[in-house]
Amino acid sequence: ICAAIAKEHGGTLLVESEPGRGASFILRLPASAAGEAAESMAPTPRHLRALLIDDEPQVLRFMERALAQSGWKVCASSEPEKALALLGAEDFDLVVSDFHMPGLDGAGLYRKAIAARPKLGKRFLLVTAQRYAEEVRPFSSAEGVPVLIKPFDLIEFDRVVRSLVGGSS
Repeated sequence: ICAAIAKEHGGTLLVESEPGRGASFILRLPASAAGEAAESMAPTPRHLRALLIDDEPQVLRFMERALAQSGWKVCASSEPEKALALLGAEDFDLVVSDFHMPGLDGAGLYRKAIAARPKLGKRFLLVTAQRYAEEVRPFSSAEGVPVLIKPFDLIEFDRVVRSLVGGSS
């Protein structure tokens, strides 16, 4: 999987291994990919607020860093119930939520979020692992909520976020 992702970005993944001594992995990416990503994530003209919910810490950190680096004020939670409490107490310009989480799933979170803050209906993004893609499609189509399939890259994430907030991200 990692080698395929590296190849997709014009890079390579090398493995060096000796029995009994462990393994080293070397990821090489072209400099143009880093420059393209940095160019894509231009600073925001104003401080927008985002709420991120994902039970995978690595994904949560990736999204949090991406938005924070472009000027967003970010609240992040790995627990949907805590995220709902934040939605009740604060205003957000964007909500990004994992679809498949223990307890309250992304569909349930979306319904509760728009009941509390109707304007978020057009500013909600779901993310999900490939294995749940077919499960999320009917909900996404019925509600008009965009979905990103993990793993996604910085450029793709930024493109979808910008489309949701009218290019002002």
